Amino acid sequence: LQDIPVAVNAFSADTIQEAGINNAGDLAIMTPALNINVNQSPFNARMTIRGIGTAQTDPALEPSVGLFVDGVFFGRTGLGMSDLTDIERIEVLQGPQGTLYGRNTTAGVVNVITKKPEEEFGGFIDASYGDYDYIRTRGAINIPLTDSVRQRFSLFYVERDGYVDNVFNGDEIDGRDMYALRSSTLLQLSPATDATLMVNYFEEDSD
Repeated sequence: LQDIPVAVNAFSADTIQEAGINNAGDLAIMTPALNINVNQSPFNARMTIRGIGTAQTDPALEPSVGLFVDGVFFGRTGLGMSDLTDIERIEVLQGPQGTLYGRNTTAGVVNVITKKPEEEFGGFIDASYGDYDYIRTRGAINIPLTDSVRQRFSLFYVERDGYVDNVFNGDEIDGRDMYALRSSTLLQLSPATDATLMVNYFEEDSD
């Protein structure tokens, strides 16, 4: 951070846990100049940095704030609205970015780096319960298969009843029901070369 001429907010895994950063909305609270608006659908979410952003109601529009997960550009900002589970660090770069990540963005970049498979067996699991039958569970397990092959699985599940009542038919509005799975396989091809295969699945059925 001391060697690059741009404004950067960096959050380590310990900082993410201590600050209770669970999703992109929490990240915006902790980051000056970053604002995230989620309307009816998280896939129409809008990120702005220093007031500059793109209203993503049209799938053909690319965001002014680039979202990158493990070096991969996400064309839809809403794909990053899910739970931030098993994260190594998050970097928020303010201002125009060009060749640094291989994608021109006029406002800035949110760069998310997930945890990679490690050499030791381990993992974690935690759960939360709150109002409106809010349930949140997440965890990860790291499995070293051989000296050169390591595997890591992570998951999260969130469920919550709606807290707005539709007086016309009695339905509850703004309930949440979503989960995601991630698999990371690291292959140590040589002392200087490795390859990582990542598979992500996310599903949401919210009101």
